[in-house]
Amino acid sequence: MKAWKACALASTINWRIEFLQLSEAPVELSRYSTAALLVLGSTLNAPNLFWYAVGAPVGWLAPAWRS
Repeated sequence: MKAWKACALASTINWRIEFLQLSEAPVELSRYSTAALLVLGSTLNAPNLFWYAVGAPVGWLAPAWRS
């Protein structure tokens, strides 16, 4: 997979999980599974959206900085 595709996929997954937290699904699932709580979280944290947008390109560019 190309680095930019991995960046886009990671950003999409992170944003979807963050917006999923607006529903009751993560809270309900976390009652039955600690893993669900760790993966899905429990509440929307808007600053995370900004940091996902910053972190994905940094992860994309990191291999270029190493070489």
